[in-house]
Amino acid sequence: IALLGADPARATARDFSAPYAELPASYLAHTGSGIERLADADQPGRTIVATRSSAYTLWLEAHLTHATLVQTASPAEARERFAADPRHLLAGLASSLAEEAARRPGTIVLPGHFTAVPQAIACPPGRPAGLAFLRAFVAEAVTSGLVTRLIDRYGVGAAIRMRPQPARSDGAAMRR
Repeated sequence: IALLGADPARATARDFSAPYAELPASYLAHTGSGIERLADADQPGRTIVATRSSAYTLWLEAHLTHATLVQTASPAEARERFAADPRHLLAGLASSLAEEAARRPGTIVLPGHFTAVPQAIACPPGRPAGLAFLRAFVAEAVTSGLVTRLIDRYGVGAAIRMRPQPARSDGAAMRR
């Protein structure tokens, strides 16, 4: 099994549980670039640098209409490409971008997020019993408060947030 960003492109090769949380994705911009809002990113003449095959990059592939998407083999290469041109934006998970902004004066994480990557547990396709177990485990981990307690315990609340869950149809109260 794997804990991954659940994305339609990845779902062709894996089966996923329901998401248990999500990771917001945004952009890092150079402060002198004039780019201050998410809406400023997908514009003609803009270049967005992102790590190939990441869930947020897959989202950008499907949704960008004007900006050029440059995909790199590694996060380090993406950071280098971003640093080399003050007109470029760096796409990434908001928490990682905040760490990068702290290391790189003259940059800012744009407020908000262009997508939130749902986090789920994946397993190889064609294993219905295993998938049923994972789905039941995730449902219990969410409704019992386990996911929230782990997020709090490990101090990752700034990086990951609980995904809104549909109301239970069986009338059972959520356990804490």
